[in-house]
Amino acid sequence: MTRQGLRIAAAMTALLATTPMASVAQTAQTAPPAQTTAATTLTAAERARLVAHLEQTRDNFLKAIDGVSPQQWTFKAAPERWSIAETAEHIIAAEGLLRGLQEQLMKEPAATTPRPDVAAQDDKILAFLADRTSKVKAPEPLVPKGTVASPADAREKFLATRGVTLKYAQETQDNLRAHVGGQPPFKDTDAYQLLLVISAHSARHTAQILEVKTASSYPTQE
Repeated sequence: MTRQGLRIAAAMTALLATTPMASVAQTAQTAPPAQTTAATTLTAAERARLVAHLEQTRDNFLKAIDGVSPQQWTFKAAPERWSIAETAEHIIAAEGLLRGLQEQLMKEPAATTPRPDVAAQDDKILAFLADRTSKVKAPEPLVPKGTVASPADAREKFLATRGVTLKYAQETQDNLRAHVGGQPPFKDTDAYQLLLVISAHSARHTAQILEVKTASSYPTQE
């Protein structure tokens, strides 16, 4: 793995250190990559599920930041809590990092044996990331630095990075299920599931944006 890939893996290990990815997947035996054929690409159902999830979480994020005023954008319910601006920046930054990790995984040797119950594993990954009772401190590369100036800026940047992810999900003929992670937190997690993680991660933090709006001192619209 490249130095950048190692940085990505380290960042996401810290971000999702409590994720029981290894406990919901079977260890895969590996062999040199085989030539991808139509028979080894995603099934229609897998592609439809992934694309629909990416589109839904995209739309939910855009709805969550729509109409947010400048005062609401930077409001913090407590000094240690993130604002909507900071949360949006984190979502955007994490998408690129996770996609980079998925791209690195696709360069690793492909598994030779099918992994059982991958759909059930998909469900468990999505359910875990949706559960915000488990809090994890963001690693330094994903700590907000004030680089997203406004909801309009966030919309533009998010659509750009999500557009790349969606296009890949819609068009790829790669054998995503055959490329499986070997290191925590994505040990025994395949490249398809990493794309689900991208979508679920944005959903997790969109929920955080909605939580900000419920604070009693959240500014009202002028």
